[in-house]
Amino acid sequence: MRPWIEQLVTDLQLNRHRQLLVLNGSLTWRNQWINQALDIFNQLTPNFKAIEVSTLATTSWQQPAITAIKPQQLAHHLGQEIQLALFSSEQGIFPNSLAQACGMITAGGLAIISLDSNWLEQENPAMKNFTSTHPGKKPTSFNFFRKYLSQYFMENALFIQEGAKLPALNSIELKHEAQLLDKDKPFDLTANQPNAEQRLAIQAIQSVAFGHRKRPLLLTADRGRGKSATLGFAAIELFKQGKQNIVVTSARLEQALTIFKQATNYAKTAKNKALKPVKTLKSPGVVSFTSQLDDDLTTNKPLIKHTLSFIPPDKLLENSFLTDKASFDVLFIDEAAHIPLPMLTKMVKQFHRIVFATTNSGYEGTGRGFQLKFSHFLNQQTPGWKTIKLSQPIRWNKNDPLENIINNILLLNLSNGTQEKNLKKEIFIRATTAKELIKNTALLAEVFSLLVNAHYQTTPNDLMQLLENTNLEIWLASSKQHDLLGVLLATQEGGFSKERLNNNLRGHLSAQILATQSANHIWLTEKSIRINRIAVQQNNQQQGIGTKLVSHCLAYWQQQNLSYVSVTFGATKNLLSFWQKQAFVFLHLGIKKDHISGSYSATLLHALQPEISTQIKLYQTDYAQQFAYLLQNTFQDLESQLTLNILKTLPYKKVGFPRSFLNKQPYEAVSFRLYKWSLSHINWLEKLPKEDQEIWVKKIIQNKNWSNVCQQYCFSSKKSLKNHLKTMVKNQIYLT
Repeated sequence: MRPWIEQLVTDLQLNRHRQLLVLNGSLTWRNQWINQALDIFNQLTPNFKAIEVSTLATTSWQQPAITAIKPQQLAHHLGQEIQLALFSSEQGIFPNSLAQACGMITAGGLAIISLDSNWLEQENPAMKNFTSTHPGKKPTSFNFFRKYLSQYFMENALFIQEGAKLPALNSIELKHEAQLLDKDKPFDLTANQPNAEQRLAIQAIQSVAFGHRKRPLLLTADRGRGKSATLGFAAIELFKQGKQNIVVTSARLEQALTIFKQATNYAKTAKNKALKPVKTLKSPGVVSFTSQLDDDLTTNKPLIKHTLSFIPPDKLLENSFLTDKASFDVLFIDEAAHIPLPMLTKMVKQFHRIVFATTNSGYEGTGRGFQLKFSHFLNQQTPGWKTIKLSQPIRWNKNDPLENIINNILLLNLSNGTQEKNLKKEIFIRATTAKELIKNTALLAEVFSLLVNAHYQTTPNDLMQLLENTNLEIWLASSKQHDLLGVLLATQEGGFSKERLNNNLRGHLSAQILATQSANHIWLTEKSIRINRIAVQQNNQQQGIGTKLVSHCLAYWQQQNLSYVSVTFGATKNLLSFWQKQAFVFLHLGIKKDHISGSYSATLLHALQPEISTQIKLYQTDYAQQFAYLLQNTFQDLESQLTLNILKTLPYKKVGFPRSFLNKQPYEAVSFRLYKWSLSHINWLEKLPKEDQEIWVKKIIQNKNWSNVCQQYCFSSKKSLKNHLKTMVKNQIYLT
């Protein structure tokens, strides 16, 4: 045992590679292996650090080098470097955590997965929070994801089974340094200098800083490529060329600390002797430098101060910040995919020199899907934008075994769909199962790739749910040639007896929302199904594939005697319009924004039984008044076009227009009647020019204060805005 582990660790450290070791057997036997590995790493690795991914608060290993981290907290530790990560079937193999932890392991490191001999027959702890409550029985899950993992581990990882022969270690003979081509040489981490790819990226960043405005750069990379370090290098190079104020933003300060660390270290090198870091007592996220932009430091030229500072996204977009503080030269946005898209779009419109950096692999539910959506926006807003990708690993060598295993098993390196753009073929729709998908891994990869491209919040955990959620239905749309065109996922909900309604009913999202908001248990007692994902190949969108998928499923579910179909999604004008075209009725808007999309969550229903149609009308009648009230407080920032789209679907009593407002009656005397009239005349509002629609919604319906509306739409005074409101309606003879 010990000689085998010693050889493995030695080989990994010599080759700057990492590996996955899977132990399958009794707990005592597995712990013996892990203890030996910990002992060897402690001996061979200076400053050895390890983590145990565990649902417990403390580690089960009595060693100071090991820290226990809960799966949901691991994302906060990204950017840290470790040499060993431990997982066990007893604590659960969480796909997100597996990907995240493996991204933290440095060259020469190891990931160890400890599996009980009977783990396929046991409940999956990682599915605990994702398993839906079943009416009348204990929550359960399939084991297909674990079977999928086991098969891959046995074929591709170092898989050791208790009592079996140890796998052979095929040591890679190191070439002499002089025989290696430059592109094959391991990167020298101690040099504190950018590599060739990073230098090209720095040149592109310099073009953003000194070239034409409104030409942002999108910097992408897989984990371990030195993306954040590149921004640190670039900051110093920009300071040397005269820039004085660079701002960094990201969803969390922890995600950006590498930029500040690298900038400080790079400034200390001999190459940058004219730039001196200034020690500061401020919190992490601010670092200052002084310089004399001259190689002769004996001159009497005044010192120039340069500042690299972190500002949270919300503070960055506040008007008060822009007016109270000096403007900055360049904005670095690290891990851009973690910031809500509405915030990013505002930044693009508000700031002229931006560098976006994001990770390709969707460890945290971002990556390729985000890039597709954001690239489309940049094409429209800033056609001159550029992109550059970092490919060379920094923390380990190329062809790293652990990276290849994780990317392949969690389907992180899938290509985009390549279906023809103008589809003129018959579309076939059928249901599939998790059992079929693990037998046909090529189809599984196609399905998951489509979900990743369509929904940039798709994570490796979603792959586990796809294969283990017993309440999930999977529907596929394909061409005659079996090319996958679309995917629809739906989760069964409801069907509970009244006696069980006081229990915790996990996984019944729409049914619980409606039951809670209406205080009516019918939404939980009736059997229903919720469409939670629908995705169509990018080149085949706008061809009716999504509509055909929904229509086919609605007909099938009606035959199954379900009562209704629900859908819950981040509300946008286009998505709301799509579901309304499928005969879904708007019923509810959540009061909290999604932290990634920045959207409120809308719930829509399609009735399959007449009694549910009656319930929908009753719910809408009550909710219409509540929604109108919330528009003047909670939803005061709701986008105007989306507001109008929702209002026109809700029932409001027709009221007459207060004509006295067009004469000399004060606005304050008729504002409530104007408000009530507006709710029942959305069709009239939609005929106005778009900007006038926005002005009317913001002032009359959402009751924003006069100064804000005047400032946003360039009115010189409250009086001029009032006159404009009157002008909108003065000549309309059908105001009733």
